[in-house]
Amino acid sequence: LAEIVTEKRVTGAKIRNVSGGDLREIECDGIFVSIGRKPATEILGDKLALDKSGYIIADESTKTAIDGVFAVGDIRTKTLRQIVTATADGAVAAHFAEEYLSNIKKLEEKLKKEGNYSVSENSINYLKSPFYHPTIIQYK
Repeated sequence: LAEIVTEKRVTGAKIRNVSGGDLREIECDGIFVSIGRKPATEILGDKLALDKSGYIIADESTKTAIDGVFAVGDIRTKTLRQIVTATADGAVAAHFAEEYLSNIKKLEEKLKKEGNYSVSENSINYLKSPFYHPTIIQYK
């Protein structure tokens, strides 16, 4: 992409051929720029399983191998990478995250009734950390 052509709005794009250097203009009403196919998963270290290309391994429910951790959008291993599929991933993950949290709440209530639930000082400190995960349950 050499230039976005505008006249109060997008009207086209000037595209340069990377082999020959030729420039041509394409008429269009909008532009979506893809910035590459390298997922930004380095921050995860070895916390989540990644495929050979560096995408997070998650099934169609967006669930990963770690309970309560969901991967959505273009960072997840999948065949098709488009805005619409990333948006759908978000809706799917929201459903399963809500279900997961509901089950955690039910388990906590059950354990409290049975007298088998407590929160340790380590758990309280963890809850304050940026790595908080809602499954901090300790059994007596």
